[in-house]
Parts: sequence; C-alpha cells; structure tokens
Amino acid sequence: MVRLTKSPLPTGVTIESELDYRRGEVIKTLAEDYHNKCYICEDKPTTINVEHIVPHRRELALKYEWSNLFIACGHCNSIKHDKYDGIIDPTKCDPEEHIALSVEISSSLVIVKK
Repeated sequence: MVRLTKSPLPTGVTIESELDYRRGEVIKTLAEDYHNKCYICEDKPTTINVEHIVPHRRELALKYEWSNLFIACGHCNSIKHDKYDGIIDPTKCDPEEHIALSVEISSSLVIVKK
C-alpha cells in the first residue's frame, strides 16, 4: 500500500446509488487516482471493484461518501468485505509510516559452499 492523492468529486456528479459510483466519471476518476490498481495489494485488477474503506453496514452516508470509495481487486474486496475496521487510509496518511519489516537472522545459520 502506498500514499495516494484523491481528486475531488468531479463537478456536477452526485453519488446517490450504487450505479452512480460504478460507472461514468466516478469510476474513471477513482481508477485514475489509484493508477488502475487495487489500493490494498497494488495489483492491476481485470475487473475493477469499488470498495468502501470504512464498512458502510447499511449506512447510506458512508455508502455514497466520496472519501470512502476506493478501487480494489475482486480478491482483496471479497476478503476485506465488511469484516475489517481501521484499515489505513492511504489518502490521509503515508502507509509506510505504519508498516515495518523485521528480519531476524539466526546465529546458528550455516553456509555451505559447493
């Protein structure tokens, strides 16, 4: 996951139904903002899914809120579904500040040369 910049909702566009965020200027703008990649795994999906970073759980305000809409691949979208809260929002902070890689090397490591 990398830091992303989200464009404002295109002028004259309203989001009042699923059809509004699954086509036209909305999907085009989301795809451009996220470089046609899933915001979670950064893979280029064959089919674009509009994903809600904060699960809407039937809350229409969250379901149609521009800042809550992201592009995801089908795999990540189906795994995340509405099961996870607190996902890092890459438009509000740099994910690299929250992710660390730690590697421990064993002192009993043996290198064999052939």
